[in-house]
Amino acid sequence: MVQCLKCGIGQNESSSFCTVCGNVLQQSSSNVSTEVKKPAVINDWEERNGSIFITLWNTIKTILSTPTIFFQQITPKTKIAPALFFYILVTLFALPATMLYQTIQSSGDTNGFAATQIMLQPLTTLLFGVSGIYIGAALYMLLFMITGVKKASYKETAIALCYTNAPMVLMIIPIPFLPLIVAGIWVFILQIIGLASVHRCSVGKMAAIQIVPLIIISIVFAILIAVIVAFAVVLGFSLTDSLKIQDILDLIR
Repeated sequence: MVQCLKCGIGQNESSSFCTVCGNVLQQSSSNVSTEVKKPAVINDWEERNGSIFITLWNTIKTILSTPTIFFQQITPKTKIAPALFFYILVTLFALPATMLYQTIQSSGDTNGFAATQIMLQPLTTLLFGVSGIYIGAALYMLLFMITGVKKASYKETAIALCYTNAPMVLMIIPIPFLPLIVAGIWVFILQIIGLASVHRCSVGKMAAIQIVPLIIISIVFAILIAVIVAFAVVLGFSLTDSLKIQDILDLIR
C-alpha cells in the first residue's frame, strides 16, 4: 500500500491515481526505499563510539576517497585533540617502514650512533611531527593573510593539516621507498584540497598559493648557488694567477 500525499488515503501500489481525490501517486510511490550510505564524518572520529580501528579506517577511507566532503566538515567547533590523535596514530603506522629504511641505510655503520638514532625514531618523529603541524599552520596562515584568502582560523588550519596525513598509511606496504614517494605526493595534494575547502577558495587558487612560493624559493636558491659557484671560480682563478706571479718573482730572485 502507498499513501496519497494529498488526502492521506491508502491506495494500491499498482494505482497511478488516488481513487478518492484523483491525485497523482507517482511522487508518493516510493515503495522502493533507497538507502544512502552516509560517509564517515569528523564527528564519528571525535566520538569513537565503536571500535577505534574501524572508525580510524572509515575516516582514512573517507579522506582518501572524498576529501572535499570530509574537509568541508571542519568548522570552528571542530576539536583539535582528536585530529592530533589521528595524526599520531597514522604516523605510528608509518614508523616501522621508516625505521626499516634507516636500518638498511645504516647497515654499514659500526659506531652505534645510527642504532641510537633508530631507537629514538618514534619519539623524534612524533615530537617533530606534532610541532611541525603547529609551525606549518602558522606559516600557512601568514601566507593566506598575505594573499587575502584567509577565511578560517589557525585552529581549523591545523586540524586540516592533521587529517591530510592520512596517505601515510601506505607506508605499511612492504615495498622500499615507493610508498613514501606516493604518500608524500598524495599528502601534498590533500593539503591543497583540504586547505581550499577550509578557507573556502578554489583548488586552483590554493595550488597556486602553495606552489608559486616554492618555485620562487627554488629560483632564488638556484641563483644563490650559481653566484656562490661563480664567486668560487673567480676566486680560484685569482689565487692561481697570484701564485703564478709569485713563482716568477721567486725565479727572478
